[in-house]
Amino acid sequence: MEYIKPWHPVFAWAALVIAVLGIGLSLYNLFVNTGNVGSWLPLLLIMPFTFAYAIVSLRVRSRRKRSR
Repeated sequence: MEYIKPWHPVFAWAALVIAVLGIGLSLYNLFVNTGNVGSWLPLLLIMPFTFAYAIVSLRVRSRRKRSR
């Protein structure tokens, strides 16, 4: 069952790279700038969803190519 419309592969790869960089930046900022929650918390909450959606989108596309 597919619930999402997959992103274009180039966009999905770009979103995946940006999500990984965002998660890394937020974790780094968490340790360096612990007192300012507003600098790392939004990234840490939003980027995993982008990461997961990009992974699912790429997997759906690869399954469609294999089934053809």
